[in-house]
Amino acid sequence: IWRVHVLRSAHRTWLVQEKLFWDNAAGQTARWLSKQAKPGRVALGDIGAVGYQTGYPILDLVGLVDPVIGTLPGGYAQKLGPAYVERFFDVDPQYAVFIMSGVTCTDTGHRGVVPLIADPRFPQRYTLAHNIQITASGGWCIFARNGVD
Repeated sequence: IWRVHVLRSAHRTWLVQEKLFWDNAAGQTARWLSKQAKPGRVALGDIGAVGYQTGYPILDLVGLVDPVIGTLPGGYAQKLGPAYVERFFDVDPQYAVFIMSGVTCTDTGHRGVVPLIADPRFPQRYTLAHNIQITASGGWCIFARNGVD
C-alpha cells in the first residue's frame, strides 16, 4: 500500500509540477520561435518539445541524437571540450537556446553553455533575441545569429 501511495505521489508531482515547468519553459520557447523567428536550426539541450512543436531542425547540444557530439568523450551532458565548441560553430545554428541564471541572460552556471558563450566567436555572431524568464533565478534565453530576422 505504501508503494502505491509513493507512486501516486510521484505521478502527481510529475503531472503537476514538472509538466507545468516544461510546458512553461519549452512551450514558451517553441511558441516564440514559431511566431517571432524565421525558421532555422536551433541549438539547445532540451530538444524534445521545441523540436516537435516548431518542426525546425535541431542541434542537440547534449549529444543524444547528434552524431558528432554524441561520439565525443564524456557522459550525458559532459561533452564539453574543444570539439564540442567547434561542432556548435561548424553547424552555425540560427538560434541558440541556453538556460541562464538571473534575469539578464548574461550569467550561466550550466556547464554546457559556459564554453560556448566564453568563446570569442559567440558575442560576434549572436545577439540576445528573447528572454523567457522562468523563475526569479533564471530562464531560457534565445540568441539569434546576427543577420537572422
